[in-house]
Amino acid sequence: MKRGMEATFQVLTLAPGETADGLLIRALESPNRAVQEGALNALLSRRSSRGPAELVSRWTSISSRWRSLIARRPGRCSTAIREAIMSDDASRCESACVAGRALCDYELVVPLVQAIENREHPQRDLLVDTLMGLIESLYDELASRRDYRVRRDPHQVRHHVLVTLEQSLTRYSQHRSTELVEAFLILVNRDHVGLKRILAAPNDPVYHEMVDRLCRSPRPGIMRLALSFLDDPKPPRGPLLAVIRRHDTPFVRHLLRKIGDDFEPAFQANLKRINSIPWLQNPKETFSAYSEQEHALIVKLATSISLEREPLLDVLGRMLTRGKVPGRVAAAAALAALRGSDVNELVFAGLEDPEPTVRAPLLMQLREKGIPGAIDRLLDELDSQHPVIRAAIQQSMPDFSFPRYMSAFDKLDEEVQISTGLMVAKIDPNAITGLEQELASEVRTRRLRAVEMTLAMSCQNRVEPALRRLLGDPDHFIRMYGIQAIARCTSSAAREALTRMLDDDHPSVREAARSAIEENSHDERYAGDGTEAVDATVAAQAFQAAALGGQARV
Repeated sequence: MKRGMEATFQVLTLAPGETADGLLIRALESPNRAVQEGALNALLSRRSSRGPAELVSRWTSISSRWRSLIARRPGRCSTAIREAIMSDDASRCESACVAGRALCDYELVVPLVQAIENREHPQRDLLVDTLMGLIESLYDELASRRDYRVRRDPHQVRHHVLVTLEQSLTRYSQHRSTELVEAFLILVNRDHVGLKRILAAPNDPVYHEMVDRLCRSPRPGIMRLALSFLDDPKPPRGPLLAVIRRHDTPFVRHLLRKIGDDFEPAFQANLKRINSIPWLQNPKETFSAYSEQEHALIVKLATSISLEREPLLDVLGRMLTRGKVPGRVAAAAALAALRGSDVNELVFAGLEDPEPTVRAPLLMQLREKGIPGAIDRLLDELDSQHPVIRAAIQQSMPDFSFPRYMSAFDKLDEEVQISTGLMVAKIDPNAITGLEQELASEVRTRRLRAVEMTLAMSCQNRVEPALRRLLGDPDHFIRMYGIQAIARCTSSAAREALTRMLDDDHPSVREAARSAIEENSHDERYAGDGTEAVDATVAAQAFQAAALGGQARV
């Protein structure tokens, strides 16, 4: 049975005349699916134009299965679609437009453009929708990875389509079709000779409409074209106006994504040419429509263009007080490059933020900006439970490092030795390691000084193992110094080590151990935490003065 049906359709495919066309068209109505598809394939294989015309006229009612079969031979229906589009029959024109878009028949661009130029065409709106649908489909193909199963090269298609559209633009003064301008802008790139010629000629009839489309069109292809001119070393004025004037959210999002990429020199230079963006400077703009990451990019945009100080501070202030966390962090970091009492007010306001990642970059600016009480505020935050805060303080107080403290130690008054030592112990994460290395030094004077620094920094419990090793030092004077430090340790191991020193070979060491055990209390010099003895700012100034005065003896 199947072989007989195949033979029948083969005969009808090759048969001349309209009789075979009629039989095959009637077979499309058969209740048998195999008969329907056999007739469909036969009509597509015949040289007659009647079959494709019939299929196009039925397009809106045929099944998706039939449409997929027709799509395998897209060029077979092109002539029928073109003829139907140019006809006066509204129903045929509608079916043809739907079929043309479904089949991505880009050869229809030429007749569509010709028809659209006639503003009196009764189906002009439908034809415009069809053309723009085809243009958007081609744009998507160009933006996607090419499917090599489709023999058509989308780049070659674009070239031919642009030729047609560019020719139409030369007649713009006659047809005034905005849609054809948009179609051209969707597919063109900024290096296109025709586009450059128009944008360099404000007197060209299509110039103002083209700039207006760049400033207002919601189509992604046109947005990306306008933004691509930011990468042009010598961009025309029109596209830059679009970047400045547009405030619609989709365009701003495209701009922010571009801002998020690495800056090329031309892009950076063009941003610096912009000194005003109205939507960015609008005091009522809260940026609530944008995502967390976009908030950070808004700050990057504001600091990348040439905004004057007052509007820039306004943007940063709004973001710092009302932005989402990444935006507040970016605004806080951006304040580092600015100076003045108004900037300091923003810094103080930001320091009340509950988010530690926002406060951290602001804390790092306190000393740089010379804000009174900066060191006291930083010290208050030293015991923060947030690592990012502690890291910020350590980075903002690099001069409170153990190597610098060690080099200046002998030049400092006792009070400053203690207050500064306490700060260094908290600020420098490598302070304990450095102290242990000094306690193990082969140089006698360095070991002695290390014991003094240990007591000044109140770090005896943290370096106790290194102190216990000093109790076995060949130098009895070193052992005596070690006893002073061990006596201030609180562990049972320290007390046991101190007791063993009562049997030392040297009488002075035995006497030092006995006195330490009897006193069993801290020397007044090291009582408390040391911070009450001197103001932190005064201590910092004294420490810096001593550190800059030269290296201490070793």
